[in-house]
Amino acid sequence: MAAAGKTRGAPQGRQPGQPPAPIHSRPADPGSVYAVRYREDLWGAAYCHEVRTDERGSVRGQMEYLDLLSPNPPTADQLPGTAFRDRRDGQRWQSWCSGLEKTPGAKRIAIDVPAPAHDQPVPERLPFGGARDLQHLAGWNFDF
Repeated sequence: MAAAGKTRGAPQGRQPGQPPAPIHSRPADPGSVYAVRYREDLWGAAYCHEVRTDERGSVRGQMEYLDLLSPNPPTADQLPGTAFRDRRDGQRWQSWCSGLEKTPGAKRIAIDVPAPAHDQPVPERLPFGGARDLQHLAGWNFDF
């Protein structure tokens, strides 16, 4: 698992000698984990399974909540052993989200994190939305 401050190799287009972009400002990568602010006093985390670029050029991450609630932004140190969080009805939930790197209240905290195991298959249909949707849809998965 990568620590919050770990950076990767130079993205294409970066000039020699230019420092790499911080992990929280780069486009989504599979295995990335994002801290997500649900309320002023409540944070959680979401895992990125896969990344695709749609026909309009929007980069979307296939996101799923992790079973983590905290009064402060979570850190990479809290992730080991954290499972996925299903909806309150017991069904697995995922969504394709765009704008992960530029949405206030969503910040990448780790990269190259292995996906936790899950007993249920990936849902047959996944909704599309923006990273901001992770903030208000969390109520389907958590009792606040």
